[in-house]
Amino acid sequence: MQARFYLPMWGRFASPDPARDQHFEQTQSWNIYSYVQNNPVSFLDPDGQKLVLSGNATAELDRAMAYLAKSQAGREIVNYINMIKNSDTINLDLKVDTRVYYTNSAGDEIQWNPQIGTAVIDNPNDRTSETGEVQSPALALAHEIIHKMEKDRVGEKGIDRSAAPPYDNKEERRAVEKENKIAKQLGEPSRKNSTGNDVKVKDSTSRNPVEPTVQKRLEEARRKGQR
Repeated sequence: MQARFYLPMWGRFASPDPARDQHFEQTQSWNIYSYVQNNPVSFLDPDGQKLVLSGNATAELDRAMAYLAKSQAGREIVNYINMIKNSDTINLDLKVDTRVYYTNSAGDEIQWNPQIGTAVIDNPNDRTSETGEVQSPALALAHEIIHKMEKDRVGEKGIDRSAAPPYDNKEERRAVEKENKIAKQLGEPSRKNSTGNDVKVKDSTSRNPVEPTVQKRLEEARRKGQR
């Protein structure tokens, strides 16, 4: 774990923060304001070791956590998030974005859209093979946090990314299996692969598409599946 090292004779930090914005990877240690991403007006000295909530993530995160806490398996996710909030050593940057993913690059970042659910598909090689069922954005967030928890447990080099069709890799299979336990306890559909289609919904716990064309498409998929 890296730590700040300030050289008063230079008026500079000689080492980067433990977790830093990847765009500042090469220059942070030489910039007097690197510890606030060169913006001492907008930032209050974040040390890179706390859960950072951006945009309107705070309210939606609270909504998602309250929902996940209704399941025994989901409470593990909630406890982890609460632990991070009170931790000085574990970093996670949670941001609202148009996409949903976890990156273990500098800063351990989760991009999450609380209005994007996941339409379940049968065949990972065929995006049109939708079952008509939708998972909530909260469950998508749980999936990404599961990845982060595994990295904390075994380290980046300990994560198994070897092939495991129909999943992207063994780590995805492991995450989906844990995700499915939460889904079952919350009455949500489970997945048999690590692929799905984005579906816009009302909020982080909703599973109902807001776009009429998508509603119609998924209703037709459900009817086909019942034949």
